[in-house]
Amino acid sequence: MRALPVLVSLAFVPLAALALLHGGPWLLALPVYGLVVVPAVDHVFGLCAQAAPASRVQRGFAFVWVPIQFALVLGLAASADTLGGSALFVAAIGIGLATGGVGGASAFALIVRGGRFNRAAAELLTWPILYGSFAVRHGGENGARAATPKDPATPRFGEGFYGYFLRSTFIGLFAAWDAEEERLHAEGRSTLSLSNAFLRAFIAYAVLIEAALLLGGALGVMALFVQAFVAWVVIDAGAYVARYGLLRRPLGQGHFEPLGPQHAWSATGDAPRLPGSFCAMALIATLWPERFVRLMNPRVIAWHARYWETATPPATSEEHAEATLSEARAQALYSP
Repeated sequence: MRALPVLVSLAFVPLAALALLHGGPWLLALPVYGLVVVPAVDHVFGLCAQAAPASRVQRGFAFVWVPIQFALVLGLAASADTLGGSALFVAAIGIGLATGGVGGASAFALIVRGGRFNRAAAELLTWPILYGSFAVRHGGENGARAATPKDPATPRFGEGFYGYFLRSTFIGLFAAWDAEEERLHAEGRSTLSLSNAFLRAFIAYAVLIEAALLLGGALGVMALFVQAFVAWVVIDAGAYVARYGLLRRPLGQGHFEPLGPQHAWSATGDAPRLPGSFCAMALIATLWPERFVRLMNPRVIAWHARYWETATPPATSEEHAEATLSEARAQALYSP
């Protein structure tokens, strides 16, 4: 059973090859597989129950996916001339589901595992999707801020996905830059050195864009950016669902309790538990944000009432951390 996520992920590869080489109905097979088949299998077997692969097989697969990630993106760009505009756009969406869903989860698994080599592989996974800040945002000081009001990548109570996506993307980018700059200064290194993860990513972006231009011209570059955007949405939808409304208990003076499994939603096991499978909830969050908020708000309130001894409800900032549970219930009741 632990190998099932690997098999489901690898199925993207032959589907992508058939779509890029033959077009036609195979073009629709990719998005259908990513948006219908994978959530259905997840509902039955709980593939995406956790934010990152847990087994040794799945962590090893993260390394295997590194060259696959590059091959998928460069193959997409190289198919620009044969597929044409509209077909290439559909293919880019399907490839983005793979690079975001599989590549994003693999990158996160490596970051959580820790170690310099794992982090380097995680960076490599984020370059083809133009998301080099991912490794910075989910590691080090930025990762330590997860599930706190200080973290722009932590969804707020009552916040829809697209509002979160814009805030997390732009504010999170600047926050990640500041964190990386602080790290470099603490180590006595220059911000303009290759020790800067952002600088390494920018160089990689330039090389990838040039490669896409050579392989597929302007359409190849367009395809690169479309798949990257889809990958960003997929990754951030997972982060949104995993952390929605959950905050660590404040200990005073700007400190919070240690980050633990109780600060992330799961589709299996103990609370906090999602009302559906992880992939299905991510789809609802992106396709019907208001419905997701209505489903989750009462659960967020119930979890905080159960877990926090003071029954302090979720809040959008430290200043509001003393809001009453009744006020939070009212907020959930009248949320869109």
